[in-house]
Amino acid sequence: MDQTALSLLVDIIDAGNLSRAASQLGMSRANVSKRLNQFERQLGAELLRRSTRQLEPTELGWQLYEHGRAIRHQVMAAQEAVQSLGKRLSGTVRLSVPSGFGQHTMSAWFLEFMSLYPAITLNVVFDNDIEDLIKGSVDFAVRVMGETPTHAVAHSLGDVEYVACATPSLARDAGMPRTLDEFGDLPLITSELTGQKLLAAGGPGA
Repeated sequence: MDQTALSLLVDIIDAGNLSRAASQLGMSRANVSKRLNQFERQLGAELLRRSTRQLEPTELGWQLYEHGRAIRHQVMAAQEAVQSLGKRLSGTVRLSVPSGFGQHTMSAWFLEFMSLYPAITLNVVFDNDIEDLIKGSVDFAVRVMGETPTHAVAHSLGDVEYVACATPSLARDAGMPRTLDEFGDLPLITSELTGQKLLAAGGPGA
């Protein structure tokens, strides 16, 4: 079947008459009428009943019209898919973030990211293991550290501020330390990373 002629039939029925269809298609009325007649002869059946004011599709004309519209919509959908191919980010990103910072601060960022890029699957692991990058089990990792490992490429997201907290009784009895060295005489509970920093500064890191 002539797909071009089928598309012409759709345009004619949508327009309501040959003259309007010809105007919309940038063709002469005679050319439109000629191509319609050729299509009918090819099929061996009448598709439109002509009158002086309008065209009335026959039963076969209506059936071909519906098929023609469906084909046109499918072609348009395919064209849109091709045009958007490569423009829409998609895939899976494996991300490892610190458990505390990731859950309390970054969760809102993840939700915003997913709303902007719904075709991306974000796999988030909450841990502090730098070995994830070495093993290749994640694509990106967010870590709190002072120096970048030699095997990784890092970008600073900002500084982290540490806050020392004490019970009222400890602050009253021992006084509030003003330097890192003064932490050496205090019972201290801290993370491994913070303890390393305090040890480097001369404190206990306990």
